[in-house]
Amino acid sequence: MTDIFSSNGRIIIPPFRTDENSFGNDTIKISYYKIACLYTYSIQAQIQKRIYCKWPHPQDGLFESVWECKKDAKNYLQAFCDQNKLKKAFTRLVPNITDQLDLFEEL
Repeated sequence: MTDIFSSNGRIIIPPFRTDENSFGNDTIKISYYKIACLYTYSIQAQIQKRIYCKWPHPQDGLFESVWECKKDAKNYLQAFCDQNKLKKAFTRLVPNITDQLDLFEEL
């Protein structure tokens, strides 16, 4: 993993996929990275003048699929929006970026 992360823990490989969604001035961008046979993600969001970012780090857990990354990203964004009273903005932006996530909720 030393060639994937820099000495300060920043990811240095490019993402293999990026999902973006915007509504008005609100935007969410989730980028997915493949590390060996596992995945991780980054989030960049601007929701009603509030900014949220989450970057991959060597000590973070890795996921077995992009779907698991999406589910984890949705949970982080939902917690951020709940803390900052942005529930309406969350419901506008997230369903499109976590495409078909609800189909797997019962699994």
